[in-house]
Amino acid sequence: MEALLKEPKKRVWEVDFLRGFAILLVVLDHAMVDLGDIFYGAWVSSDIAGLVNAAESASNYLVSDIRTIWHPIFVFIFFFVSGLSCALSKNNFVRGFKLLIVAQIVTVATAAVSAIIEFDLTISFGVLHALAISIIIFSAVDFVATKFSKTKQERTIFYLALSVFIFVLSTGIFARTGIDYTKMLSYGGKMLDKGVFEGVFVYTKAMGRVSPGDYFPLLPHLGWFAIGAALSAVLYPDKKSLLPKLDGKWHYPLTITGRFTLLIYIGEQVVLALLLALITYAVTGTFF
Repeated sequence: MEALLKEPKKRVWEVDFLRGFAILLVVLDHAMVDLGDIFYGAWVSSDIAGLVNAAESASNYLVSDIRTIWHPIFVFIFFFVSGLSCALSKNNFVRGFKLLIVAQIVTVATAAVSAIIEFDLTISFGVLHALAISIIIFSAVDFVATKFSKTKQERTIFYLALSVFIFVLSTGIFARTGIDYTKMLSYGGKMLDKGVFEGVFVYTKAMGRVSPGDYFPLLPHLGWFAIGAALSAVLYPDKKSLLPKLDGKWHYPLTITGRFTLLIYIGEQVVLALLLALITYAVTGTFF
């Protein structure tokens, strides 16, 4: 009876809000990528003014300063909030391992679709892979930090030191190779030719072959994640909202969206591709 009288556990609404905001930007960006790249040729060749203008606008967006600026911002939010969520979650190792399984399923599914449509959209190391491995690394680091630190403050210092190390490493690699991180997120700029860090760790010239559908190497994204993990224990020691007075129905559209980011991330890519393919077929008689 006592258990029935307990109040339901309240979620930290601002974390869901930020996650929901980030996933909506991701959906918009994916729509522009699909339209400005995959379906661009078919829409432009249709000679229908509305479709041509839409395709041209999407293509221009992909190389615009707007994308160069805001894409790193919502990528940061995505990884930062994921790190922040670690303090609000139980058994992060299991959570990360489950996400890695989902990521591998996405790899198999996108490889199969790519073989059917003869257009390589395989996601070999995308955002889900990077997030899953970041969570698994965090769980290992957290285990070590818990063993050697007595307080949450000491653990936070440990995580911050890890974050600084990651960024020093990332900056050193980028500076040595002339990589422009913001342009990497817009699919341009100089990349590494080869090396032990190729593919999984940093951007390379083989990006199109490593993971053409979606590509998020661990550096520097693990750093964004580590910052969130470092601050999580300090900001949410009791797993309660920092802004309870602002809580209300006004944020529901984003907070509810933020609770289902994984499902939305996987589903929206399928829905967008099918929708644009159907529109393209209805107008041009071909899917691409």
